[in-house]
Amino acid sequence: LMGVYNHLGWEDKGTHNERLLRLLILRAAVDAKLEDAVNTARQMYTKLQKGETLSPELQELVYCAGIENGKFEDWEAALHKYGSTQIPAEKVVLLKAMTCTRDTLVLQQYLDLTLDRTMVRSQDVSLVLTTISKNPSGTGLAWRHLRRHWDRYFGKFGEGSFTISEIIKGVTSSFSTQFDLEQVESFFEKRKVGAGQQALKQAIETIKININYREKTEAPILAWIQEFLL
Repeated sequence: LMGVYNHLGWEDKGTHNERLLRLLILRAAVDAKLEDAVNTARQMYTKLQKGETLSPELQELVYCAGIENGKFEDWEAALHKYGSTQIPAEKVVLLKAMTCTRDTLVLQQYLDLTLDRTMVRSQDVSLVLTTISKNPSGTGLAWRHLRRHWDRYFGKFGEGSFTISEIIKGVTSSFSTQFDLEQVESFFEKRKVGAGQQALKQAIETIKININYREKTEAPILAWIQEFLL
């Protein structure tokens, strides 16, 4: 990873394929906590906070990495910018970036903000819930939050809206155990889901597929990791 990371660098140049590869490698380098990658991303995030520009291709990565490896003040700055920017594309980038923190207290605070339309727009609620659920630190938080406040979300989005479908499918999309399946089935068994009925069926089917895939692949993957990486 270090070799190709050094070769591609952070400068946004090259062919279309090279730029796509650069994003993949930079994301992998940040995820792997390569010191230079993390430090560079944080420096770029600081520059963004000061109003400097960055290529659109790198913005989402830098925002995410800066928040994931930063402090609460970095997350708070992104929230403030989300509230002040009038650029729709930038709002989406910031919304997704704020889900990158691994601090469960901050993630819970973010989930709570989706209940306040003055803080998170109604059209952005499903994106926040879904993206937090894809964060390993937020999967359980998002599911517990949805159950705790289901009546409020259903009251807002349940009838004639695609949003409730997106929430149901998004929050449960990474579930992969029998326990997860039983929880979803049990929770929705006696609850109205309105426009989300078909989405619920699809969500349950996706969980079953995930369970089957995990049962078939988990042991071989763990064995490979133990043999070659540990």
